[in-house]
Amino acid sequence: MSRLVRFVAASTVLLAACSTATATDDDVLVTGLCNAIAAPDPETAGDVFARRAHGALHELADSLGDRDRDLATDLLRAKHAVEAAMRDGPADQVRPRLEHLLGRARAGLERVGQPAPACP
Repeated sequence: MSRLVRFVAASTVLLAACSTATATDDDVLVTGLCNAIAAPDPETAGDVFARRAHGALHELADSLGDRDRDLATDLLRAKHAVEAAMRDGPADQVRPRLEHLLGRARAGLERVGQPAPACP
């Protein structure tokens, strides 16, 4: 089994376990990511990310699964990169990784036909 297939399979399991919001709740997802980016420090960014965006990102990846597996994979990889920076550092990589994730989330929302609002 290829690494990509294992990654997608594992991500599907995580989707079921972590889902707390829906992909159609685009304001929660985008606002959560925007607020995490604007947070004054990585710890606050991590808290905002976990509370406001994490579950919605899994839902969006799930929604993308049948339409655009490559984008779903990119979205989950970007999410994992944010989580790794928050967990292991370096702290100065949290904001750029969140910004990249926001771009992937907006692309995903557009792909599933949802609006991708600007940061408030």
